[in-house]
Amino acid sequence: FYRIIRDVEKAVELLNRGLEDNQHSTFLHHQRGQCYRIKLDPLITNPGRNHPQNPDFQLWNDLINKCKFHFQKAIENRPLTSIKVHLDLAEIFALNKEYDEAKKIYNHLLTLQGIRPEDKQKICFQAGSFEQKYMKSESNAITHFLEGMKVNYDSIQRRRCREKLKMIAARQLRRNPGESKAYALLGSMHQLDGEKCEAIKCFEEALFDPGNEEYLSAIFELRLSTDADNDFPN
Repeated sequence: FYRIIRDVEKAVELLNRGLEDNQHSTFLHHQRGQCYRIKLDPLITNPGRNHPQNPDFQLWNDLINKCKFHFQKAIENRPLTSIKVHLDLAEIFALNKEYDEAKKIYNHLLTLQGIRPEDKQKICFQAGSFEQKYMKSESNAITHFLEGMKVNYDSIQRRRCREKLKMIAARQLRRNPGESKAYALLGSMHQLDGEKCEAIKCFEEALFDPGNEEYLSAIFELRLSTDADNDFPN
């Protein structure tokens, strides 16, 4: 409660008491790590954190290390059921420019089977955001966001993946109004949403760019599916 209302110091005090009695609690370690993550927020845009002579440099590193410690402790206690903690730890690594460590976590999470659909979508969204923001890889980001949309479950995370893809396509079209990849991306999004006619229109736009005949198969399959739907008796 105190963490949610941003009374971080009070929250840390209560969590410390709890950890005195239960040192291996995944929940308490995760909550404490999240408290330190909140304290990082005002430092993220503070250039002083990058200069060793600045007090904020030491504060930043101290908070990063505390986040790592508590998130890793939480994972250590429940390695197979701590997806949210893994994602929080990956974010800390990314914030601290430890990109290889962050990528290891995402690669591991993306291989998990049998997890809840909203967790799969959350993993895809955060992995895609990491690729887009830190790795500057739009293509990898698109792959992850599309994977999130492919999970047939209506959730905030799926909508967030869709919004990211929509923004990428819009940006591509601003740069080049005839960008076939943007139309193909929009076509894929409509297809995953079950909007077959809109998908066909987008894939047809993508065909105007020579060398993109692979979209013909998508159009063919969509037309067959649309015809089948129209033939189905009411």
